[in-house]
Amino acid sequence: MLHDGDGYLAALGFDGVCDVLNANTVEREQARLEGVDDLSDLIFVRNLEDSASHRGEDFKRGPLFEACLEAMGHFIRTAPKGTLPDPFAP
Repeated sequence: MLHDGDGYLAALGFDGVCDVLNANTVEREQARLEGVDDLSDLIFVRNLEDSASHRGEDFKRGPLFEACLEAMGHFIRTAPKGTLPDPFAP
């Protein structure tokens, strides 16, 4: 999901994916102007999933966001020792 290996963004186009995600039109246009071109940015970084329904909330939510968060947590927990950068490094 994070890497869009199935090519949903290419197949549906930016607006099609934003429609499926129920992305708020203002935030959708801001993302387009900033050159967002991947699902992980739309779902996980910018939290546009259901933003039309939950505009202005301070916390992230949504099933795709939760799936990405769980995948990221799993990756961090299972990465071989020394392969991740030091989170406290300058």
